[in-house]
Amino acid sequence: MTFLRHFVPRALRPPLRRLARRVFGRSTWEAAPRGWDTPQRGWDVASIAAVQKDRWPHYAAAIAGTAPLTIPHEHDRGHIVTIGGHNAALSFAYVVATAAADKRRLRILDWGGGIGHYVLLARAAAPGVDIDYVVYDVPLISDAGRELAAGVAFTSDRAEALNGAYDLIVASSSLWYERDWRAAIDRLAASCAGYLYITRMGIVKESPSFVSIQRPLEAGYVTEYLCWILNENDLVSHVRSAGMELVREFLIDHGPRIRRAPEQPVMRGYLFRRNLGC
Repeated sequence: MTFLRHFVPRALRPPLRRLARRVFGRSTWEAAPRGWDTPQRGWDVASIAAVQKDRWPHYAAAIAGTAPLTIPHEHDRGHIVTIGGHNAALSFAYVVATAAADKRRLRILDWGGGIGHYVLLARAAAPGVDIDYVVYDVPLISDAGRELAAGVAFTSDRAEALNGAYDLIVASSSLWYERDWRAAIDRLAASCAGYLYITRMGIVKESPSFVSIQRPLEAGYVTEYLCWILNENDLVSHVRSAGMELVREFLIDHGPRIRRAPEQPVMRGYLFRRNLGC
C-alpha cells in the first residue's frame, strides 16, 4: 500500500499524484522495460537522510510508549497505525524472539537498515537480551544514523558488514534493491550462523521476476530508484540453495500498484535458518 493511501487525506491524493507526474513525468511505480539499464539516482541522496533524521524523534517516542508497534517511520506527524506497519513490526518481533530464544546476547546485521529504526523494535521485542546491532547502508544514511541510534555500529563497507557470523540477519525492504540479488543472498547466507529474515518486498507468484522503478516523492525523497519484484519460487529456491531452510512465511501488506506490471505484487516476508545438515 502506498504512502499516499496510508498518510494523505483522500482529497489531497490527486493533486499530489499530478505533482509527482509533473516532476518525474511518470507514475510513482512503473515497470522498467530496460531493467537495470534504466537511469536512477538511487538511495545515497541528501533528501532521504534528511527526512529520516527529521522524523526519528516521533518514531522513537512511539516505540517507547504503549501505542501499537508499527513501522511507518516516514510519517512526520507522530505515531500512526497502519495494518501493514503493524504486520511488519509484529513479524519482526516474532523473528527477534525466535532468534533470541535461550540466548543472553544476540548479534544482528540489518542489511539496508537505514538510520537504525529496527534496533528500537529489537530491544522492545527482547528486553532481557544484550543486542549487538550492526547496520549496513549507504554513506549519507549511515552518517545520519550515527548521530541518532545509540549503541549501533554503522558501516557502508560490505566486507566489513559481513565480517564474522550473525545470529540474525535482517534484509527488510533492501534485498530487492540489489542488482545481483542472488549474489547478495549468497553473501548474507555465508555470514549467517542462525536466522536470515528477508521481508517487506513486493513478491509475485505467477510471472517471472522483473524490475520496477519507484519515484517516492510522496515520502519526501527527491530521487528515484530501481528494485526487483521477485518471483517467490525464484527467491525461496535460491536461499535454500545457499544452505538455508524456510521456517515461516509472513504476509505483510498489499503491494504497490505498478504501471505496466505483468503481475501486481504482494508485500511478503520469509524467515530462514541455517540448515545444519548442509
